[in-house]
Amino acid sequence: MLDAAPEADEVDLETAIDLREVIYSLVAARHAAEPLPAADVAELNRHAAGLPVKAQLGPDGVMHTGSVSQGLAALARETVEILGGDEGALLRECARPECTQVYLDRSRGHRREWCAMRTCGNRVKAAAYRARQSAAPRSDGRLARPDSRGVVRLVVLPQAVRSRSRCGCAG
Repeated sequence: MLDAAPEADEVDLETAIDLREVIYSLVAARHAAEPLPAADVAELNRHAAGLPVKAQLGPDGVMHTGSVSQGLAALARETVEILGGDEGALLRECARPECTQVYLDRSRGHRREWCAMRTCGNRVKAAAYRARQSAAPRSDGRLARPDSRGVVRLVVLPQAVRSRSRCGCAG
């Protein structure tokens, strides 16, 4: 939004947090196919009506400058465009339970699951791999299983189960 960080005070911080919460409320309603809360729509529109960010041409290209309120106005206008346009249908929430990020799924099949593969996707896949490895039978026929506290215990499987699990057949 802005190329250089503007001076900000406590009021600016509170305004930014309030706008963040309004945006999250609207995105959650849009994602759940619910009506958008009227108070939040009015607050977003109030911010979007603010002064625009100043764009100037300089030796290194375009430079975007402005105050905190101008930066927040630009964010609010982008939110209006997304929620009110076709891109609103592309909104997704990250599938990692600990993550609260929302993103636009512009992938070819619209099947993206995580806000970022580098962070959340990698963590989910690594956890699934560790769970598969701890539940896999060992060569000695014992099975490592975490208990309710997450402590891994070795469980001895009956011979019939061990022979099935090695070859993958039922009998």
